[in-house]
Order: sequence, then structure tokens, then C-alpha cells
Amino acid sequence: MDADTGAPVEGVKVTISGAALKTASAQKSQDNDIAESGLSDQVQKILKMIRELKKQIAEKQAQLQQVMTNKSLSPEQANAQASALQSAISVLNAALMTAISSLNEAMKDSSADDAVKASSLAAK
Repeated sequence: MDADTGAPVEGVKVTISGAALKTASAQKSQDNDIAESGLSDQVQKILKMIRELKKQIAEKQAQLQQVMTNKSLSPEQANAQASALQSAISVLNAALMTAISSLNEAMKDSSADDAVKASSLAAK
């Protein structure tokens, strides 16, 4: 309600595209194996984070490959873009190592079966 007029205030309307819904649905189905693993919520979150980081690294590597093969870029442009992408990949790799370390810490008191399951899921 608007304090001055007493009339209802119109809120923000958000529309999600079909492509966004499809992507969100695909991500959920991609992580179904993690959700159904029976591992703790913390371990599941870390495993999902590891998968997301690996996906982002692969995307940046593909972008780097495109830059390296793009003949329309000047050498300076290619070097600048490649350098930026390499920096991003380094940051993502560091985050991945931290996530793997967190997974190892979270799994230290787990059964051998759970550790094998978590390792298998992290490797995907």
C-alpha cells in the first residue's frame, strides 16, 4: 500500500524465459545423481560447486581456444584477451582446489563407501 494514497503499489514483475527455465531444469537433472546420493547436504553442495567450477573452466578454455584461432584479432587484442582468460582460468582453478579441499575435509569422518561415492560424483 502506498502510504500517501492508500492505493496498492504495483510490484516488480519478473518473467523468466523458456530458455532459462530449460537451462535450470537441465542443471537440476544434471545434479540428480548428487541429490540422490544420500550424502550430507554440505557434501552435496560442495559437489555441485565442483561441477559448476569445472563447467566454468571448460567454458573459459573453449573461449581461450577461440581467441587463439581467431584471425580477425590483432596480436595485441589476442594477447590481451588470452591473458584475461588465462587469469580467469587460474582463479577458477584455485576455487576448484579449495572446493576439493573442502570436500576432503567434509568427508574425513565418512565411511569408505561414501568417500568413494563422493569421489566418483566429483570426477563427473
